[in-house]
Amino acid sequence: MELLYSAPRTRAAPLCFTFTRNLPPCLLPRPYRPLRRAYLRAMPPPPQLIAWLDEHYPSPRVDPEWLDACYDWVTTEHHLDPAAHMPAIIEHVEAQLLQSDLCDSMSHGTGIPLALVTAVSGTLRGPVLVEITSLTEVGSSALALDQVRVARAERLAAGAGLGDEENEADLEVDGEGPVPNYPRGMLRFELSDGATALSAIEYRPLPELTLGVTPLGYKMILKDVLVRRGMAFLEPACVTLKGHQTEDREAQQEADFAKWLRLKLGRPEPEPPAGRQAVAGQPAPNPPPPVEQIRSPPTRNITSAVAHPSSRIPPPFR
Repeated sequence: MELLYSAPRTRAAPLCFTFTRNLPPCLLPRPYRPLRRAYLRAMPPPPQLIAWLDEHYPSPRVDPEWLDACYDWVTTEHHLDPAAHMPAIIEHVEAQLLQSDLCDSMSHGTGIPLALVTAVSGTLRGPVLVEITSLTEVGSSALALDQVRVARAERLAAGAGLGDEENEADLEVDGEGPVPNYPRGMLRFELSDGATALSAIEYRPLPELTLGVTPLGYKMILKDVLVRRGMAFLEPACVTLKGHQTEDREAQQEADFAKWLRLKLGRPEPEPPAGRQAVAGQPAPNPPPPVEQIRSPPTRNITSAVAHPSSRIPPPFR
């Protein structure tokens, strides 16, 4: 990567450029932005777009490099001319912003004041754009939530539909009926502006937010929120819901929630699936007896394997 950044006209650069050029800005990692900008040499975002973002999303501030990449992608992908299609450009840029991970799209340190998180009491004046990074129900026991989680997983796998308030699912019937809803009491959140995390509870009901339905990465704007000892007290008067989600966060929501419930209940983590191959260079965990049946191949094959280790597949870009 050093060659690509210091000499962007090398042979390998056009391949990376083609990849990053077609990638939506909400999924573009920070390290690739200078590379794409070096090749695009696009016009900077127009003042009308910057002024609109400053008015509607003043805190935290949109990262300039992310905005450059987003503006170029929107105008090229949708064939928009800023002189004639500025409202459409603003609409697409806002959609990309609300689908992004704020860690990538926002300038760090320009949102939630750090002093407020550690203060005994204070008020988050805002408006501050944040996203939900964790969501749970504190009005019910972990055991009750886990029972509903298991029933939901079983019935979703069987193709059942979601239940509603008038046709509530029966947990006593195994594998039959609609997918049960989680009990609704008081929600607790972990919020982030992309750099600073803030815990929050539902001081007064926010009926639009529901455990099992509201995705992670859901965006909201906070204004005049009471914060005491690092906990924000949310109510409809101080919250503007913007919606959307962050794909990589939402993909892990069920697994993270199940892990949190096991921790609360004191249950051990499940064993890895049987037959999973050990990582190259590491012994298999807890091999069953007899040992002779699971020994490695002869030495000549081991030497070949060490000389040519299997390459690891890089993680998907966010």
